[in-house]
Amino acid sequence: EAVTKPSTWTRADGLAVRLRAAGARLAVINACNSGHWAFMHPLMAQGVPAAVGVQGTVMNDAALAFAAALYRALAVGLSLDEAVAQGRMAVLGIGLREAGTHPSRRKLFVSANDWLRFMVYMPSGDAVLFPRPPTSANAHAQRDVRRRHALAIDAVYDTIARLAPAQRAEVLSRMARSQVFILGRFDPSHKATLDALR
Repeated sequence: EAVTKPSTWTRADGLAVRLRAAGARLAVINACNSGHWAFMHPLMAQGVPAAVGVQGTVMNDAALAFAAALYRALAVGLSLDEAVAQGRMAVLGIGLREAGTHPSRRKLFVSANDWLRFMVYMPSGDAVLFPRPPTSANAHAQRDVRRRHALAIDAVYDTIARLAPAQRAEVLSRMARSQVFILGRFDPSHKATLDALR
């Protein structure tokens, strides 16, 4: 943004053409405001099968934690739905570790709301973007990643249960009032409904 004449690939419309030409199956734009429709629309118009972006601002540590879990799940051949859920859960787990502490005073600078900010655009009907051969080693790796995700969910429940009632109420109400989370696959005929909700 500070450059007078930025390269064309730094704009969504230029990037979208390059991604299509490269045959990209997934674009992960892990930066603030990258999930806004104005940025994502050129990618969808160019036929990128799936994209992940951020609605609003996100802390760097949250973006890193999300990406690590997302890519770990995709690497073993899980669906994008599972991979994004794992990324969100990783961020939520970090955000709840020091629930009563302001994000700027934590070891990892993560807000309790950051897990809600990651959005998926997926016009493709194929949820497994990077399928792995059906070998026993790959099946084992997938089971291991899913097991870790289940443990992360349990850890989040345990963390919430250990919070003092006032902290628990503060965390849950902060999450509830700051975001609306809509999960689903919406084809073009339903886009008008999403626009109306926005």
